Amino acid sequence: MKLFSFGTTGAKRICALLALLMMISVAFTGCHQTQKLAPLLTEVETTKKRGSEARGSDKDYIECNVIDLFNVLNVNVLKARKAYKNARVKVSGYVVSVDNGLNYVNIGAKSDDYEHVLSSMKCNIVDDMNRARVPGLARDDHVTIKGQIISVNEFLGYTMNVESIVLSAPKDGE
Repeated sequence: MKLFSFGTTGAKRICALLALLMMISVAFTGCHQTQKLAPLLTEVETTKKRGSEARGSDKDYIECNVIDLFNVLNVNVLKARKAYKNARVKVSGYVVSVDNGLNYVNIGAKSDDYEHVLSSMKCNIVDDMNRARVPGLARDDHVTIKGQIISVNEFLGYTMNVESIVLSAPKDGE
């Protein structure tokens, strides 16, 4: 007994309709996200233009949270790469995992944020001072990390080299 009998033509039409609805949904979401993220991209350009000032102060870093970074990446990979590759960022997020060898920490959304469960940023620990802090981190600890993004990829996301990592309190909305 066949539950649904659409025939070959009917099945093709249903698939085409579903594909069209998905494209409309993605297009609408993308437009909305681009408008929402425009201030963040403007901040990136301002920070990059400043460039020649003394390094190390907070104004030399683009301040954001890891979810904002992935929202930009999901809307347009090329814009994300142009905006963030080699950028110095001060990014906040939650610890997703810690490498056994203490070589990197992955940060992302809190573990109960199922919308962003697959989005995590690899943060390479490149010095002994920060490597000493890593064993004290646990899943879902909120951290703020300063560093330079060295890679932006549509499949692997963001990779950064850590300059400093500290436990922090989440801001409103994080």
